[in-house]
Amino acid sequence: MNISIKDNAPAEVKFFFQTIPAYEIGKDGTSHTKFDPYTHFPSFVDPNVAWTNILKDLAGCRTINNIIDKVSFYAKNNDPFYQALLVRLTTLIKNSVSEDPNVSINAEAMLTKIETVITSDINNYITVKISEDADTGFTKMELKDNTVDVKAANYPRVWSQALFNSSGIFKYNESGAIVAYDNAKQQLRLLIDNFNRLKSAFMNNKGILKINDKNIDLHVAANQESIKDLIIRQLNVIGIGIDKPTLNRMLLSGDYGNPKSDQYTLLNSFIVNRINFGGIPKLVETLESIKNSINSDNTIKPIESPDGSIDPK
Repeated sequence: MNISIKDNAPAEVKFFFQTIPAYEIGKDGTSHTKFDPYTHFPSFVDPNVAWTNILKDLAGCRTINNIIDKVSFYAKNNDPFYQALLVRLTTLIKNSVSEDPNVSINAEAMLTKIETVITSDINNYITVKISEDADTGFTKMELKDNTVDVKAANYPRVWSQALFNSSGIFKYNESGAIVAYDNAKQQLRLLIDNFNRLKSAFMNNKGILKINDKNIDLHVAANQESIKDLIIRQLNVIGIGIDKPTLNRMLLSGDYGNPKSDQYTLLNSFIVNRINFGGIPKLVETLESIKNSINSDNTIKPIESPDGSIDPK
């Protein structure tokens, strides 16, 4: 049984999230409302995108203050969606202290409803466990929350499908078997070397990345943005669909250290440490196992990992 928070949200909250203005970055680097080129009316963020961002990125918040703080973090990192959402929420907060009781009561009620929705889980997956009581012999039923189990099971499957279907590393031969492209091993080796070079820059070179005869100081904000772009390109190559706003939200999620830390510290943690679902080191370990599974004739033997052996056939 899948209990959807989105489907059960009050109509007013659905409308609020479905009418968040779409912002775009202008040539001067500032955000402004995006207008439809034909109707000349303001454009809104796609409702599905809005709900996905809100329920995923703001999960873990427990009060409206937590929500505002987290939205502010994302907005300060030039995320247009959260800049627009921050404006909407700030307006509600200002209205909640209005001298007009009608305005203040309505604003306060809306903030409470938004808080209730966001502080709920993204989806609750409930199963019913049926067993026989050993003492009485009666059948008993027990509800069990499987939300975390379902999420954990979905992460590797989504990436594995993209890796084998759209990364340009594997293909199906005439017999329908999965085989590697001729240059797959070299491509994986290059990716692994690039990730290890980044890791070494933080661990051994104190934040200095050596590229040919150049020393790139990763303490410099502009260089940090370039490194994020590099990470995104490398991840995209192996089928992990990620963009910079998503990477920024990951760094500010609290999973890779205190989100109030500077960008250098958060990047260091993401690239060097094996945390949560692994960060870059766990990914490199997985890529190494996949590379070693490719035979000289491009067929694939079972992929060995600390978690067991996987046969891709």
